[in-house]
Amino acid sequence: MKRSLLSPRKWLHRFFDLLRAFYLLFPASLSVIALWYSTWYLPQGRDLLISILEHPTSHWSMLLSLLFWAMVTWYSGRILIYREKKFFSTRSRFIGFHLPRFLGFTGIGLVAAAYFQLPITDAYYGFDWGGFHYRLWIWLLIGTVWYGLWAGLFTYIRDVVIPENRFRLLRFGWLSAMISLLIASIIGIGGNFMVFSVILLQILFLFGVIVRRGKQHDTDDAERMPISYKSVRKWAQSEGKDRLYWYHYLLYYANIPFSERWFFLSFNLISTVCLILYTITIFSVSFAGQTIGSFTFVLLAFGVLVGGAGLISIFSIAKRVNFYVLILLLMLAIGGFQKEDPHAVRILPRQSSPKEIRPTFDTYFRQWVSSRKDSILKDSIYPVYFLMADGGASRSGYWAASVWGKIQDETSFSEHIFCLASASGGSVGNGTFLSALKNASLLPAHDSTFQSTTQQLLSSNFLTFTLARMLGPDIIKLAGISVGQDRAVALEEAMEYAAKGQYGQRDVFAEPITDFIPTVRNRLPIVCFNTTRMQDGMPGVISTIQVNSFSKRIDVLDSTQDLRLSTAMVLSSRFPYISPAGLIGNS
Repeated sequence: MKRSLLSPRKWLHRFFDLLRAFYLLFPASLSVIALWYSTWYLPQGRDLLISILEHPTSHWSMLLSLLFWAMVTWYSGRILIYREKKFFSTRSRFIGFHLPRFLGFTGIGLVAAAYFQLPITDAYYGFDWGGFHYRLWIWLLIGTVWYGLWAGLFTYIRDVVIPENRFRLLRFGWLSAMISLLIASIIGIGGNFMVFSVILLQILFLFGVIVRRGKQHDTDDAERMPISYKSVRKWAQSEGKDRLYWYHYLLYYANIPFSERWFFLSFNLISTVCLILYTITIFSVSFAGQTIGSFTFVLLAFGVLVGGAGLISIFSIAKRVNFYVLILLLMLAIGGFQKEDPHAVRILPRQSSPKEIRPTFDTYFRQWVSSRKDSILKDSIYPVYFLMADGGASRSGYWAASVWGKIQDETSFSEHIFCLASASGGSVGNGTFLSALKNASLLPAHDSTFQSTTQQLLSSNFLTFTLARMLGPDIIKLAGISVGQDRAVALEEAMEYAAKGQYGQRDVFAEPITDFIPTVRNRLPIVCFNTTRMQDGMPGVISTIQVNSFSKRIDVLDSTQDLRLSTAMVLSSRFPYISPAGLIGNS
């Protein structure tokens, strides 16, 4: 008697096959989860989405990198899952056929859904979501139905509507539509179009995946898959190829049908170009800051990392050796011999001891009053300001520097500032304003206001170069292999590069913090960048006066040599997601 379609045993087999499929597609699945969490719940990720809407010139690169990530997620998953015959020739063919596509399709959909959740005019459309837009299960349900509708429609068009001899024209139409979408994004039609262009990209992605090989028959995959043959030569002979070329070996070990060879080779060519862009971004602060956006690079990096993990998985399955375990053991072995901390703070040599250079609090106070004695005696009231800037990432720094700059442009504000104190993002704002006071003569001639200068500097792209190191060399550093500086230093270098462009190629952020020590001549206020010692939570201060003369907090400059201004700001604003704790001496 024929077994029922809804047999519990059959459903159990499907369930375990689905778990096996997700195991094979773990890197791709993890990237989808990371994309969902970073764009839905992390404020920094939502800021990146908003920045794309605010800069229309970056729309096309974001769409292109999103397409690249989706293609890698799908195609690497398809190669992996088809390494097991049951996913293209037995009961689990449906899972192997649709799951890789669904992951790529869903990833694009999650970005579109994230845009609809942003509380800004261009993407919000005045609709009260009532909180339902945060419920992932609803979006997954909608996304599954959405995928099923388009997949069914495109499959019907491929197998029934379009004649065999028209697929070349159909592929040309698909490519033209994709190029037109990118051109419209380059023109920059607006935020509304940007949101809907992501949805259009999702539909075009699935259409291209389904029609890429033309009409399909039930026996095509099972009979013509290279893995069905014992050697690459026998497979090539079955395809009528007596002479072997290098790409035959690639197709065989990737289990790609010969009919798909041009798509496979084109995909790898595009992936190579993206890998080159990824590498250039890691090592070029100018390219990272001016050419490629932060969210664009994150998508690009996700694609490269998913592809790299996919290669490891392919070799693991083909050779029946878990290379992930071998890599982990190698990392532990090499890391055990590592003597230098991978996140050491950059320091500068100094000729004299800190106490010989920096004044005490009492000395500074007397000097500050003495240098303003005439102004103080002119009036019974002389305002004295202690400026404090709290944390809040780049927003806090931008806001603080803007406010201080605006007041400085309209009054003799700096003459009344006694101290600049800050933590986290506020330290970047205070440090930027302090540098503007010291280098006022270098302000751009066409726009010499303090507010505009600090705003333009802090509007620069510091994040892309930092993320490039975070999603590149810092991963390899876990194995004890040092490839360039870490992501905290990358953030410092990005700040220095932006400041250099703002101040006529003068490295104002690379100046030693001791150059900002207040004197009668420069009339600068003291600065206190607050930080914390990680191992015991003891607060510390990076200051241009001797901290021990008025506080029990750790005087960071007492335990090290000199620091750059950029290093001091970043050391005060290090955050676990982006910049790791830095080592100074044994702390």
